[in-house]
Amino acid sequence: MRAIFFFAPARAALSYVVLVLAPVTRVFLAISDILCQQITMNYLKYWRVVRYFIQAKYGVTQPDLEMLLFLYDEPYFTKAKFKEFDKVFSWDKDRFERLRRNGWVEKVSVESKSRLGVYNLTYKAKRVVGYAYALLHGKEFPTDDQNNPVFKRNVSFTDKMYRNVMMQINEVQRQHRAQK
Repeated sequence: MRAIFFFAPARAALSYVVLVLAPVTRVFLAISDILCQQITMNYLKYWRVVRYFIQAKYGVTQPDLEMLLFLYDEPYFTKAKFKEFDKVFSWDKDRFERLRRNGWVEKVSVESKSRLGVYNLTYKAKRVVGYAYALLHGKEFPTDDQNNPVFKRNVSFTDKMYRNVMMQINEVQRQHRAQK
């Protein structure tokens, strides 16, 4: 263990300050070990591309998709639970009803004065969120225009850029599977 001495003025008198460097060195070594380790769980690496694909294919907005992700593991929820997470999004008083109208949320029990209404995600919503998780986990993006609107002929420049990235991701996934 090393110590460094230097003078530091303290209330008009000279005093010694001792810095012990050994614990700090150990902390830096631990951080460098963490940074040098092989990263094995990088699920969110392609989140932007997956989100863009899900939004284009299913016509869901980003806040609505994030709400579906939040509710995915909730077997049942009330409007209060929905509003609890809705507070972090931009203000949209119609979000709950729009999700119900568009078939993402369904009512399970009838609401009355003594009982709260209970809701859950529809089969369609659970499939879409599960599909997003599968894409993040390594499933390939569809490359035909029937299943992927980004691969249609007359699309925007942004869609063409995402198309190229999706094809690159598919190639990386194939190479990764071949290595295993």
